[in-house]
Amino acid sequence: MNSNSRRLLAAILLVLYSFPTFSAQQYQIFNLTEAFGSGHFVPTDINDAGDVSGVYIDGNNRFESRGYLYKDGQLLELESEESIFTEQETLQVKTVPVAINNGGQVFGGVSYRYENQFYSVASGLQFLWENGLRYRTGYGDYVQSNSDCYPIDINDHGNYLLTCDAADNVNRTIYVGGNTYIDIYVRGTDIFATAINNDNKVVGRYLGAAFLLQNEEINLLPNLTQSRSIANDINNQGQIVGAVYKQLSGSEQYAFISSPGGHVTALTFEGNAYAEAINERGQVVGQLQDASSATEAFLFTDGSVQKLNDLVTDNPTAMTLTHATAINASGQIIGKGTVGGADFYYLATPASHACPGEYRKYNLSGHHARWQRFIADIPSCATHMNVEITGGTGDRDLYLRHTNPPWKPLFDCKRRAAIPNSDNHKRCQISNPEPGIWHIGVLRNSNYDGTTLRVRYW
Repeated sequence: MNSNSRRLLAAILLVLYSFPTFSAQQYQIFNLTEAFGSGHFVPTDINDAGDVSGVYIDGNNRFESRGYLYKDGQLLELESEESIFTEQETLQVKTVPVAINNGGQVFGGVSYRYENQFYSVASGLQFLWENGLRYRTGYGDYVQSNSDCYPIDINDHGNYLLTCDAADNVNRTIYVGGNTYIDIYVRGTDIFATAINNDNKVVGRYLGAAFLLQNEEINLLPNLTQSRSIANDINNQGQIVGAVYKQLSGSEQYAFISSPGGHVTALTFEGNAYAEAINERGQVVGQLQDASSATEAFLFTDGSVQKLNDLVTDNPTAMTLTHATAINASGQIIGKGTVGGADFYYLATPASHACPGEYRKYNLSGHHARWQRFIADIPSCATHMNVEITGGTGDRDLYLRHTNPPWKPLFDCKRRAAIPNSDNHKRCQISNPEPGIWHIGVLRNSNYDGTTLRVRYW
């Protein structure tokens, strides 16, 4: 999940982690700014349930910003009667959420005022909100020696990501807390983290280039070590997205997607592009500029970049979508747009799938990777689902699982033939499938070519 939006700033898909072919998705736009009637609601993150964290900003009084959660069509203020800062109970404290995970935990910073002095979210105070209660995150003496810490992200395990100024207020360190603790400090070097996934892999910018932190070791992304670049997001498959400047000095840039193995591919577009976020289906969002220099939100899906404005079918306020900052597994997108020259913020939701429906992926090959993984989004209208692999040569098994990727011991359906049929056909049939995300795995037993994956629901 993208940290630029959370901090209120703003290809070819891999064979190993490719995804099913979807028909051109259409979107409905909900104006989040109008939900308040006045001021601005700035969305900062969205989870797979469609819950949106954000902050309300009063244009006349910057301290009147406060954290909210948009959930099930309602706005919930992230405040509680019980103070989480006992030593400052008399202070005026406001929450500034930056990220929400799939467990509904909201992570962010705290702005407060003491004796008419305003302190921002960089003051070293962070909070965790869940089930209507706020808690102060526990990192003890560490942050006391690093007074300026920026809340960045939180994963589904409740591990949160901070980027902190060191004692000299020049160098930065990455700090992960919660159920695990990682402290990375490189003297004399600028490090800035942007996102963390469920494997505690962290991405960001280091030595002016995109990096991946895993097992407490920082590595620059291959092919980008000589470029100005930044990694903005990483999904649980290990795919990374970000932006690369075409010249070390200059503003021209292109968006990229990186495979778990480190192969970097530019997202195809004539003009400048900046990738903000990637979901579990490998869909990427961000913003681009064409020859007219107009900024527009984009969606990268099925191997091509599409302008989000071209996919909108229901847009009551006639908003022009300029930025897309986060996307969840269902394809819901949050971002910024304009109406009559004024800034507004939106939630874009895919138009409801109709039944029947079908996805197909052709000419699959498996020579190196043991697994190929795909995702199908099944609507609530479906009473039957049929997933099958057919044709080609070689031996491969079919696995199916709802919500999470399948593995050998974990699946809802598995089809393995000791001797494959003449058409190499393996099929999973599910009655009354649970709606939502179904993960499909193709396990290589021997090298295979020319396989077709077909998903049907009715």
